Amino acid sequence: MPKPPVIHSSRLELPVHPDSWRPLPFAAAAAGREREGAVYRSDIDGLRCLAVVPLVLCHTGIAGLSSGLVGVDIVFVISGLLITGILASEIERGTYSIAKFYERRARRILPAVLTVILACLVGGWFILLPDEYVALGKSAIAAIGFASNIRFLTEGSNYFGADVAFDPLLHTWSLAVEEQFYLVFPVLLVALSGRHRHQRLRVLAALCAISFAISVWGAHRVQMMAFYLSPLRLWELGLGSLLALGAIPPATDRRWCEAGGIAGLFLIAASIALLTENSPFPGLAALPVCLGTVLLIWSGASGTSLAARLLSLRPFVLIGLVSYSLYLWHWPLIVLFRLRLSSADLPLSVALMAIGLSFVFAWLSWRYVEQPFRRPRKPVRTDRARALAWSGAAMAGVAAAATVPLTMDGFPDRLPAPTQLAYSVAKARGTLSLEYERMERTRLPCAVGEDLAPSSEPDLVIWGDSHSLAMVAAFDEILDEQGLSGLAYVRPSCAAMVGLGRTDKDDGEQCERHNRRVLEEIERLSGDETVILISRWALLTEGERSEGEAGIDADLAEMERARQPEDASNPALVLEGLDMTVRELTDDGVDVIVMRPTPEFGYDIPKAMARRTWTGVSPRAVDRGDYVRRAAETNAIIDTVIARYNAKALSPADVLCPDDCRTQLGDRILYRDDDHLSLAGSEWLLREMMRRGVLSIPDTPG
Repeated sequence: MPKPPVIHSSRLELPVHPDSWRPLPFAAAAAGREREGAVYRSDIDGLRCLAVVPLVLCHTGIAGLSSGLVGVDIVFVISGLLITGILASEIERGTYSIAKFYERRARRILPAVLTVILACLVGGWFILLPDEYVALGKSAIAAIGFASNIRFLTEGSNYFGADVAFDPLLHTWSLAVEEQFYLVFPVLLVALSGRHRHQRLRVLAALCAISFAISVWGAHRVQMMAFYLSPLRLWELGLGSLLALGAIPPATDRRWCEAGGIAGLFLIAASIALLTENSPFPGLAALPVCLGTVLLIWSGASGTSLAARLLSLRPFVLIGLVSYSLYLWHWPLIVLFRLRLSSADLPLSVALMAIGLSFVFAWLSWRYVEQPFRRPRKPVRTDRARALAWSGAAMAGVAAAATVPLTMDGFPDRLPAPTQLAYSVAKARGTLSLEYERMERTRLPCAVGEDLAPSSEPDLVIWGDSHSLAMVAAFDEILDEQGLSGLAYVRPSCAAMVGLGRTDKDDGEQCERHNRRVLEEIERLSGDETVILISRWALLTEGERSEGEAGIDADLAEMERARQPEDASNPALVLEGLDMTVRELTDDGVDVIVMRPTPEFGYDIPKAMARRTWTGVSPRAVDRGDYVRRAAETNAIIDTVIARYNAKALSPADVLCPDDCRTQLGDRILYRDDDHLSLAGSEWLLREMMRRGVLSIPDTPG
């Protein structure tokens, strides 16, 4: 009986059988040399290049490719294809071994990722502040345990959010998703090995369909769960698995190959060009790029299609060969430059430098770390046991190193004395009493100033988002001094406007309900009180964060009924929401003050000031002209509304930005991050407004 043809790569040998598991040529891997009777899929290496290059450009901010992240989805499909091909072949031949499978995974994955983690721990000593070093230690432990996705999810970290934009190991979440897949999938394939081929395909297709359906639902309801959790990413790896097992017959007609390749390139290019960080992703938004990847692999099996020949060009293949190391190294290097400049936005020259260094480190890692460990010199069982033992020991050793920053509180004593002093101020930034922290969690109104008697009403009501919360403690102290009382209604990321909510947040509808309840409670008061509205108006109007600031942009939508078209701009919605809110308040006889936008800096001011004493690098200055440009449209909206209803406005910039915008007054740091005032800053601002006569609490400003 003739020996079945073999499709070879450095990772798998796939006998092509007409029945049973029947792994197909799609599963030929990308990295390896051609041998007699073997086929090397160089186009899959080129496909890896197509995955990693947009991702690197996305992270550096070049060309505004926020959707370059879909490169991860391309890799998921490829991984499902290759791993399934390996397992199916071994199960078919009766040579499957769980120990052999995990030995290969260890040799492939661990050396490079452990090297990067160790490099981050060493480099962090010289650049990270203590709390950042502690966070790195936690991320390192999670990465070693392939649980980074769980860590970032449980901490409420949005992938594009400001809280993780400076974490050197954020990108390890995708490795965790893959490794969690590898833990379960081999067991599933073995369990299905006694089933007929069509039954196996139906089971896998059903699992993919369930995963996809939940992902579509989750992308709109619990987006970070849909983004990070491996069960909701299963369908992407599953598409590759189905392709490897012959769910789609091989393309025999050249015209179909050409059409499939062109369609695949188009779907991937469209995903990269059209998706944004605010797209409900993955879900339906990830389907085109995954289908595009499937089409490229399927149509390129013969190697003759235009798309396959394009992807097989030597520059693309070479980048594909080092793509794993390039993925591992590029993000820590980008974070290094971000920390150095105290900005999430890198100048073009710096971004290009980061990319160049990423390729250098990627090649060194591929040549001297990946390759020596990929293939054992003695492929015997004792060598396998030794490899697994050394892998476990290496993981334990790096994990032990990662725990040291945690136990030593980030080694604050390593900082120079001036940096320690500045850091102590940064660490205590914006500290509020337990009462205010409780208020933020429970959404209950908080009493400020003098205790409010049961039968009396507040002199002042503070209503807004986290910018209100930043000023509550200062209002509390000033009201208490004057024997006055107040109530604060605060909900972070929920501006003081009825009828609207942020669609980039999961709680847009809850925000609208909160604001409607606040308005109803104010309307039940006597009408003699003053209401001050404090929110991050400029972010809502512009829709974009300030220069250098990490985090997702703000999308607004009406939560009640359609008064504006669905594609209404943010400024139109802010004008409508603020107008409606102020009108309803003034109709009840309430005196309304709108606090204009607080100047924004785009970087964490206390940390930047602490790091400046250490590195000597000063962060970007913000002057009054920058503020005027940022807040111009917002202030025009506020002017329109207060003129209609005889309300008043206060301008923090008139105090904070006489020329350059202030961040410090003596030894007092005026901000607690890039846009929220500190307790010292808000207290100084309010007292300075009172001294200048523009604010008289509780009366309206003069």
